[in-house]
Amino acid sequence: DNAYVVDFEANTEFMLSVVIYANEDETLNDDKYEYETVAKPFMQNLATIISKYEQKRKRTHQPDLSAFKLKYED
Repeated sequence: DNAYVVDFEANTEFMLSVVIYANEDETLNDDKYEYETVAKPFMQNLATIISKYEQKRKRTHQPDLSAFKLKYED
């Protein structure tokens, strides 16, 4: 899975790419994979850890995230 994570409040961004083998029964092509119970929770926890690190990391250049901020209308 791949993700581009942007935190507008903390003014941080990072890209995350992982390969997760989520197949407990080890039978391929049976459409039974543990995406919801293994892959997604792992990806969420990893993104949270990296996000906390990015918030504390010192940068010489601050990102310009204005191109990614969407304006929602009521």
